[in-house]
Amino acid sequence: MQVRVLPREISRGARTAATLSSRSEAVAATINERVELVRRWRRAMAMGLSSQEAAAAVGVSRATLYRWRRSPEPRSRRPRQVRQRQWTRAQESAVAAFRCQYPAWGRRRIGHLLRHPVRDDSCAVPISDATVGRILAHLVACGRARPVLCFTAAARKRRQRQTRRVKRLKGALKANRPGDAVQIDTLSIWFPSNHTVKQFTAIDRCSRWGQGTAASRATATSAKRFLDRLTEQAPFEVRAIQVDGGSEFMADFEQACEERDIELCVLPPRSPQLNGRVERLQATYRHEFYGSYQLPHRIEPLNRCLDDFNHHYNRQRPHQALGGLTPWQYLQSTAA
Repeated sequence: MQVRVLPREISRGARTAATLSSRSEAVAATINERVELVRRWRRAMAMGLSSQEAAAAVGVSRATLYRWRRSPEPRSRRPRQVRQRQWTRAQESAVAAFRCQYPAWGRRRIGHLLRHPVRDDSCAVPISDATVGRILAHLVACGRARPVLCFTAAARKRRQRQTRRVKRLKGALKANRPGDAVQIDTLSIWFPSNHTVKQFTAIDRCSRWGQGTAASRATATSAKRFLDRLTEQAPFEVRAIQVDGGSEFMADFEQACEERDIELCVLPPRSPQLNGRVERLQATYRHEFYGSYQLPHRIEPLNRCLDDFNHHYNRQRPHQALGGLTPWQYLQSTAA
């Protein structure tokens, strides 16, 4: 028999035991340190120093050393007078009944219905939303109610988004030289055989240097591989990347940008007009590449064809925004 998920009681007990074990180890280390300081203090006094001079040599006050000599165990920081529960059993029972009937409800909705009951045969319960929240926390801690897992997961995702090393843009990323702003996006291609291919497309905002690579799925791992290929083949240093809020540009892709010291900037939601360079390049791929040739459906042969088209786009196809120059010719002119 294979056990995939442990019961909640066992997992909670294991976490509690691990926490207590770590706390006991920390307390033992603190006791040993205090005993050693007291021993050094007494040895200094035995060598002829006064208690005050010996305490100054040890680096701890004399009153603290006397207290540690009596009892080296750390004192509890729990206040002598703690706040007592302010709710009644009737309020706790009412909150528990609502939470049992509606497991996804929080303190505001439960508190509103307790104060303003919908049914005529129900009595209003005078209680605040904060008290309802404390009762819910007490019920969860006692095991009488389960936490709202969907909201817990959503809060975890919000924390992850807050810790992302990305820059939220209000407009398009500015570029003064090649590599200052590279726009990246994904393109979905459907073949007649109901086969779907995801293409990662990148273009430099300044030189219009383009790059396209096909993948079976638009994942963060595929985006990281595309970034590796882009940084290897681009004739300039990529310093900043502009992407939309797609999930493929998170996780491994963010870590890869951080390792390469590339600034990752995310556009505001629902603003494809700020990604106009790469959107226009994807239209070129759609019409001049996928719509003009009979292409293989497998990823590796398709990428070989894409490499040929990338070479054609960057070195042979004149670009109107560059005054008829190709991106390669423009880069050569700026380098000179």
